[in-house]
Amino acid sequence: MAKFTWPDPEVGSLLASHYRGIQFDLASPHDDFVAATQTMKVVWAPTFIVDDTRGRELRRWTGWLPPEDFIPELRIPIAMDHMHHRRLDVGAAILEDIVETTPQAPAAAEALHFLGIFEFLAGKRDLPKLRARWNAVRESYPDSRFARHSEVIDDAPA
Repeated sequence: MAKFTWPDPEVGSLLASHYRGIQFDLASPHDDFVAATQTMKVVWAPTFIVDDTRGRELRRWTGWLPPEDFIPELRIPIAMDHMHHRRLDVGAAILEDIVETTPQAPAAAEALHFLGIFEFLAGKRDLPKLRARWNAVRESYPDSRFARHSEVIDDAPA
C-alpha cells in the first residue's frame, strides 16, 4: 500500500475528504494494536474497516489493492452512508459513477447491484428499474457474487 496506493493523488484526496484513518505498524505491535485487533477482529493486514459517524460498520475488506481498485472500494461506503441518511440520489450518483468510470474494478458489480436498490427505493418501489439494473449485473458481471444475488429478481412479479 505504501509504495503504490497511498502515494496516488486521487487516493490521498478521497481519504482526506471523507475519512479519518488509524494505521498500526505490524512490525512493532504495542498494547493499543493488540487491543484494537482483538476488538475489531482483524486477522490479516492490511484490513480496512469503514464505519459511519455512529460507529456502524459499512464495509470491510482485507488485502492490498492498486489505486484503480482501491478508489471504488472507498467510494461504495460513502454511497451506503448516503443511503442510511435517505440521500438516495446522492448515493446513486456515486454508484453510477463507479460503474461508468471503473467498470473493470472488482467493486463495479457491487456498485451496479446497489444502484438498482437505490433506484428502487427512490422510485417508490420501481420494480422494472430494479430488474433492469440487476439484469445488467448478471450480463456484465456473470461470475460475480452480485450476479448471483441478482438472480432473485427472476422470482419477482412481472
